[in-house]
Amino acid sequence: ISNDEKNKQRLSSEIDLGAIGPCAKCEEEQKGIHKMLVNIQPLGWEFQISNDLMLNYRVRWEKSIFSTRFADMNGMAEMNVGTIYDNIGFGANMRLGKMQAYFENERSKKLQFYLFGQGWVKALAYNATLQGGLFNKSIYTLSANEIAPFVLRGSMGTVLAYKQVSVEYCRVFITREIRTWWAHGWGRLNLLVYF
Repeated sequence: ISNDEKNKQRLSSEIDLGAIGPCAKCEEEQKGIHKMLVNIQPLGWEFQISNDLMLNYRVRWEKSIFSTRFADMNGMAEMNVGTIYDNIGFGANMRLGKMQAYFENERSKKLQFYLFGQGWVKALAYNATLQGGLFNKSIYTLSANEIAPFVLRGSMGTVLAYKQVSVEYCRVFITREIRTWWAHGWGRLNLLVYF
């Protein structure tokens, strides 16, 4: 991560290395969570894609559009390349409330509470989670013409943070990723502890 507090911009990159398919043990994890929550067991795991290598590189650039004491907005551009995702995206992130500056290098020790909203548009070239891995093809995959070429994604939520602990609730909405499917969404609750 290269964070430029003076010019209010950030360049970050990451590498994901792992596996997809039954060897990743996601079936056991999802069924365990559903059992713990006394929820119905998820179906369809017999149709998951074959084992394959996961190696992806992501680079993201963020730049301030405007920033005040109680509101800020940042533009973002991102590219993913590898065996799982090949795409490029553009978006914006807005926050309102009591918060530290987005590009500030040191973590605030003060209480923070803010609302946020984020929007993305992504152009998709390849998605192994739908089209199968590069090395081990599966019969349970989709062809390139069945995949939506553009996906819109939006999220909104709230954050409560104090010193090294942060709690975030977020609601995510996404347009269809497969041409014949429908838009969908999910919620997420994060507890973050910074060291």
